[in-house]
Amino acid sequence: MIRKALLLKIFDAACMQRWNDKIRPVEFTELDKQAHKMIVAYFLGKFEEHRPEFNWIDIIEGGFFEFLQRIVLTDLKPPIFYKIKEHHGKYQKLNEWIYNQLEPSIAPLGQGFCERFRVYFAEQETSLKRRILNAAHICATQWEFDILQRANPSGYEMDEIHERLQQT
Repeated sequence: MIRKALLLKIFDAACMQRWNDKIRPVEFTELDKQAHKMIVAYFLGKFEEHRPEFNWIDIIEGGFFEFLQRIVLTDLKPPIFYKIKEHHGKYQKLNEWIYNQLEPSIAPLGQGFCERFRVYFAEQETSLKRRILNAAHICATQWEFDILQRANPSGYEMDEIHERLQQT
């Protein structure tokens, strides 16, 4: 059963500003970004749903798990997050800390849900569901960045962000 604590975490994402160190012509929130990502994941999934390893529940749960992760890590800038991700042991410790932060809110969803949450971040990122969600993440981020870049073409870190997005 979904309890108030989890709903409040989800609604917190509606107030979490993205790109808050940049000049923004519009407001970007974490909830908007995650919703955009899942819409893109839906369209990508429609192209892949004929594959035997494809599962819509995996896509939906994976998107939700990543959303919860971002809620907890809201203040961690992407370059730092990706550096941590390069070191498996440190990334696992970070995800264990994230789980401990979320556990009181997600425990009412059941032991199975909690276990799938933990396993999701321990598994390889080469699975079809992870590739779909990663592509959707990049697409939604690129869309936001394109808007920012038009408003702030020579702004702080814009070239570095552009380069990083082109490499992914």
